[in-house]
Amino acid sequence: MTDPTMSAAHSTPGSIIREYRLRAALSQEELAERTQLSTRTIQRIETGETQPRGDSLKRIAEVLGVAIEDLQLPSVGQAAGTGTSIRRMAGAETSASAETSAGAALKTDRSYLTLLTLSPLAFLLFPLLGLAAPLALWLMKRETIADVQEVGRQIVNFQITWLLVLVVGTGLFGYQPFFHTEVDWLPNPMQYAYFLYALYAWNICRTIVATFRIGQSKRAMFGLTIPFIRS
Repeated sequence: MTDPTMSAAHSTPGSIIREYRLRAALSQEELAERTQLSTRTIQRIETGETQPRGDSLKRIAEVLGVAIEDLQLPSVGQAAGTGTSIRRMAGAETSASAETSAGAALKTDRSYLTLLTLSPLAFLLFPLLGLAAPLALWLMKRETIADVQEVGRQIVNFQITWLLVLVVGTGLFGYQPFFHTEVDWLPNPMQYAYFLYALYAWNICRTIVATFRIGQSKRAMFGLTIPFIRS
């Protein structure tokens, strides 16, 4: 049952969601992370630029610990005063149009998410492809498919971290043979192959695990990652 005091104080689902979020002591970023929506989407919902629907509304309700009905406006019969009812009826067509657009922007496509999560395996052909492939897929659909923004951000951060480790490690292992010198604290160049095996195995395992979790509608997890892109 919708909280009457909440509905009376707010005129949009976004403002109701914002109030429940504040009651739960969550930031917009935390709510976005737990619902696997983008921070930008949460911001647009709370400011009334878009309306949450379907799967997105269900996720928000679950995270906030309320029923879906609690995040929606009361029916016309529950509205305070005839003037409010008239204004809602007059704006029905506009609201319906806005909701249709919002629904299209938040459509679910698990196949695309799976493709996005598997795309880093392109690094097996060339290391930079492990970043370029998911980056391209992320930028193309992050505004139209639910979860692409958050999953793509995690993948890009992980791949940048992986490439950074690869570059630094290659530099450390290659310093001595390149400059024809010996430095005791630097790793043995003969062990470089083991370093590559471990690094490649790390990337492959994290990608497969993340894909498996996405297939089970769980949050993708990549472990140790530097958050270069935060939202």
